[in-house]
Amino acid sequence: MNATEVTEDITSGVYEGNFHLTEEEKLLIILVCGSIVLLVTLGTVFIVTECCWLTPSPKSCLNGDKDKPKMTQGGNLISVPPLPYYTTGLNSFRDPCSRSTDNSINSKFDVIQNLDSFVFPEEDKNINTDINYGQITFSLRFMTESKEQVGQLAILLKEAQDLPEKLYGGVCNPYTIIKLYLSRDRCVKIKDGTIPFCTFQSNVKRKTRHPLFMENYITSLRKADLKKCIVKFLVYDHEKYANDTELGECTIYLKDYNLLKNIQIQEHTVDLTAPKETNGKLCFGLSYLPTAQRLTFTIFKACHLRLTTDDPTKFAPYVSVLMLKNGKVIQQRKTNSCQGSSFPVFNEVLSFDLPLSDLENVVLLTVVVDKGNGNRASSDNSNSKQIKKKSYVGKVALGTNTQGRGREQWNAMKQLPRKLLTYWHTLK
Repeated sequence: MNATEVTEDITSGVYEGNFHLTEEEKLLIILVCGSIVLLVTLGTVFIVTECCWLTPSPKSCLNGDKDKPKMTQGGNLISVPPLPYYTTGLNSFRDPCSRSTDNSINSKFDVIQNLDSFVFPEEDKNINTDINYGQITFSLRFMTESKEQVGQLAILLKEAQDLPEKLYGGVCNPYTIIKLYLSRDRCVKIKDGTIPFCTFQSNVKRKTRHPLFMENYITSLRKADLKKCIVKFLVYDHEKYANDTELGECTIYLKDYNLLKNIQIQEHTVDLTAPKETNGKLCFGLSYLPTAQRLTFTIFKACHLRLTTDDPTKFAPYVSVLMLKNGKVIQQRKTNSCQGSSFPVFNEVLSFDLPLSDLENVVLLTVVVDKGNGNRASSDNSNSKQIKKKSYVGKVALGTNTQGRGREQWNAMKQLPRKLLTYWHTLK
């Protein structure tokens, strides 16, 4: 048989349908077809959704070393360590307490919901353990006759030194309040609601961290009460637009000074300690839109607010936000009040027009105010000068020249525009 006949036999066999695949070849074809279908399906899923590894998430951008946000401190750029956070929507913060108002822009919740939202953890209470709160200098003397059981306790308030600066920058306007208590056990701490049997207040000294008071106070006191008497010094910074800020405090026990034997006047200097923060906490978010030059202030809720009235049902807190520039108010917004709650939920958005050039020059003073008419000290005429027209609960200052969490949130807002950054703040 020649080559031409062999070719004709093979060709005729193919046309007659005698061409067969082996089992291995069939399996290979099935695997190839299945792989093609799988690749097409995965490609469709990645295009329709945002699950593709090629699309960077906000979390990966924040955690990356190259894209880590920077903050300025003292004119130098510093790296910000990755902060734990979780994303959230605003629906979880909504409450029937929220109502429409001319000062708030509730309609912008739909716009804010489209922004990435970051909620940062609460502040660490052990961060400011090494802060110097200053010192206070005073003199004590107890004057009495040998047979008399009642004498005169004289307290000479001399001066204070190295007081902290104002909460939002600048020199403070300090004054001192002296409270006297009677307690049998020195180990028992004085509770917030305890009423002193005697209170003195010094004059306000303008713009100084080293005020010289030189004021003398005298009160009657039994000899037997010297062992139980506690004297508490509280130094405050006088505020114009909010409640006065406590700069520091100290507590002394007259039993330790042996005033019955030490007849001569003795001068003492005591370090001030950190003030007790019992005004409550406030949760709000900041977002800045550079193109619109608009600052969005989203106020969510507050908790454990200090009551300014004896009747809790009359307590009606609201939040007032003042934009200060060079110590003057240039814009002001406020929320609606929530009646009868120390855990109010606001869920309101306040909007401010703020040019990019003013980000370094303004301060946002956020104040929680009681709209109710009741006041604890309203019936005491002797303390009438301490009563303000509004009952302030506490405040938070935000800006480049502020301190603590207020400065941290403000710098984070500048470094992450168009992001809603939510923080919990302790009211001062």
